[in-house]
Amino acid sequence: MANLGVNLDATNPAGRPTPTQLRPLRWARLIARPGLEVARYMGRLHLAGIETGLVLALESMGDDPAAWPERAREYVRTCRPTALIIGNEMDAYVLGVPSPSSWSLRPDEYRNLVGRVIAGLEGVWPRPILVGGGSVSGQPTWWDDVDPRGIGLQAIDIHPYGKDPEEARMLLRLYARHGLPLYVFEWSRAAEEIAAYATMLEEENIQAGCYFCWSDAMVPGFGLLDDQGNKHPEFDALMAAARV
Repeated sequence: MANLGVNLDATNPAGRPTPTQLRPLRWARLIARPGLEVARYMGRLHLAGIETGLVLALESMGDDPAAWPERAREYVRTCRPTALIIGNEMDAYVLGVPSPSSWSLRPDEYRNLVGRVIAGLEGVWPRPILVGGGSVSGQPTWWDDVDPRGIGLQAIDIHPYGKDPEEARMLLRLYARHGLPLYVFEWSRAAEEIAAYATMLEEENIQAGCYFCWSDAMVPGFGLLDDQGNKHPEFDALMAAARV
């Protein structure tokens, strides 16, 4: 599948492989962070022909809404992502359990974030694809009160954790009723399921599917590599799927 990728971390030495190490993957997802470290690393990826999704998460934007337009503008100008993912797992509160990676926002709060980001991008060129932040609750109706098309989003990101390929397929079809292209910028399955999962993503016309994540040194137990850089079986399975 040509549009497979992986989650990376430009600020973690174990989470920023060289472009050569990423072949044949075609996408990388990273979280925007202050400073130029992320921008410099993304520049290397772009030179190698790797498309990028940049997440505007809480750690990227801070909690002052007045600062959001300028922060978004600066990240896009310096990082030049293919896709700008606005927010991350905003609907996590629906799960009723803590989710440390999320930036929980109610629909009206999220609409405010998107509006401020879009205002900050006025006049910026090239402009990335504007993607609604990853949905993790498994509740497509969360987007009903957001009206993603109406507020200027061009796609939606889904994080279908805990679902096998066919379960994920059914969930993605429910999100597709919003009439926007879909990305799956976070997914994770055991090695024996990766080929079927990648096939499902292609069959459902998912724009990009990024495995979470590159190394256990980023999030223990989730990496393609262990924290010493040794390959888990999932590494070879993902690379084989990307070559198909």
